Parts: sequence; structure tokens; C-alpha cells
Amino acid sequence: MTRVRLHVLTAVFVLSMMPRVARAEPTQPTEPSGMTVEAALGGGVVRTGGAYSRLDSVTTGGSVAAGVWISPRTALTGRLVLATYGTTSGDDSSDYRYWFVGPSLQHWLRPWAWISGGLGFALYQEASDGGSFGSSGGLGADLRIGVAFGLGEPSPHRLGAWIELAPAAYRYIPRSLPSPPAEWEVFMSTTLNIGYQFR
Repeated sequence: MTRVRLHVLTAVFVLSMMPRVARAEPTQPTEPSGMTVEAALGGGVVRTGGAYSRLDSVTTGGSVAAGVWISPRTALTGRLVLATYGTTSGDDSSDYRYWFVGPSLQHWLRPWAWISGGLGFALYQEASDGGSFGSSGGLGADLRIGVAFGLGEPSPHRLGAWIELAPAAYRYIPRSLPSPPAEWEVFMSTTLNIGYQFR
């Protein structure tokens, strides 16, 4: 009789501990929600085409973005992109800046791979021989494809690498000519970027 009672008490003790053991199991990573933030630096080439087109040039720049998740795989962000480059011809030198400001949709195809695209305002700036910058505005796009590497699960912090295409069209007025006519120019920046992403 004593053995039976011992077995019964043992069984009751084991059953009472089962919920505690289940609660102690690690939980699955949750889907991203709330806010997302991104910052990156990159480099590549730019090309402009039009009546005052210039040769291909090496560019450096960066970008920042912030937004919210609108679904477990898709985020809507506002992006600010900058590309800078310069040219030299004899004693003359020019510095250029390209800015993109606008919304972008980022969709994650896999936990480590994503694509994004958006349309916004493009601002093209030029300064000759160290002078002040003149500006020309137009329409720009921001197209990207990239991968991300987690810094431990279920951490929302990621290191990413992506290729970014930034085409734009704008009304360009060269400042070096007296009363020149404005012409439509086409700008294309292709860069490889390394950055941080908070999911």
C-alpha cells in the first residue's frame, strides 16, 4: 500500500510540473512590427545624359530611412539618399550632389532577402571651382535589392548589403554659360551599399 501511494504521489508531482516545463521552452521569434530604421554608406558610378551630358564618374554617398511595418513582410519608409562626385578638366573643377527624398516600399522575400522601390523628389546640385551650389529639381526613383544578416536571434538588428539604382530626370541649367536654355537631363546612380537595419 505504501508503494502504491508513493507511485501516485510521484505521478501527481510529475503532472504538476509539466506546465512549468512547457512554459520554460524558448519562444519562436515574433514577426516584425512597429518601427524600422536604416542607415548606410556606399559607392559606385553615376551617368548623366542630355544636352550637357558628362562622362561616367565615381560616386560616394549614403542614405537614411525610417518607417513602419504595414504587414509582417512589408515596410513603408521615408528615404533620404545622397550621391556626390566631382570632375576636373584642366584648371576647372566641378562638384556635384544628387539628392532623393521620398517614400519607399520594402518587401522581404525571405528572412534574409528583400526588394524595395519608390518615387520621389530629385534634386541635382552643381558647383564650379569652389563656388556656391546651383540646384535643379525633378522626379527620381529609388530601386534596391539586398540581403541582411542577423546579429543573433531573435534580435531585430541586422547588417545588410544591397545594390541601389537611383534614376532621375530634371531640368538642368548650366551655370557656366551666359543665359543658357534649360534642358532635360537624365541621371543614373548605381551603388553598392553596406548598412545597418533595425527590424
